[in-house]
Amino acid sequence: MNTVKASLKVALYADAVLVAESEDAKLWQEVLRVINGADQIGSFKMAQKDSFEGLDGGKRGAHHVDDPGAESHKEVSNPVDKFAAYIGVSPEEAQAACDPTVAEPFMLLEQDAWAAFKSQLGDRGPLAVAPIAAVATLLALWFKHTNGSTNATQAQVQAVLKSINVRDSNPARGIRRTSWLQARPGGQIILNPAKIAQAKLFAKCFCSHQWAEWKAD
Repeated sequence: MNTVKASLKVALYADAVLVAESEDAKLWQEVLRVINGADQIGSFKMAQKDSFEGLDGGKRGAHHVDDPGAESHKEVSNPVDKFAAYIGVSPEEAQAACDPTVAEPFMLLEQDAWAAFKSQLGDRGPLAVAPIAAVATLLALWFKHTNGSTNATQAQVQAVLKSINVRDSNPARGIRRTSWLQARPGGQIILNPAKIAQAKLFAKCFCSHQWAEWKAD
């Protein structure tokens, strides 16, 4: 009876394109162990010390082998974490105060946060901020960390206000009186690039319910 010896090979593909291959016994043994559930990815990483042989005949070190979880490890924070860090509050405070999401209406404001904002700044006077301006500020800063833009629309803002049974009947005036916001055609509201710090401070105070820093500014 003739004995047939098979040569085992590990190949790395990007879709249908062969990127690298290796006949190293230790490497394919470890691959089989992972596939069969006998070991975890950590063990496979140990075997990556033995390099792949590239198609050009050169050597590729372990750092050239893609780790399926590498991208997620690099992304250490989600949009809510980034938003919170940007305005200077904890993710928990940001989540509780405005519950930002990537789906419409994009925010669900907390009644207590809104009540603190209105009671601390009032409806009139030098500290007052119009409802349309308050929500436009929060949305524009949130959108910066979800779609890269720093603008919101009046319709989006009114949708958020509706969630707490509020409607700003004079949005144009409210935006005009807010130095860190600018109105644009089509109902667009953008952050004033020269006043970003003020917008961030407003959002920080809103989410933390603490307005002393705003009053002292």
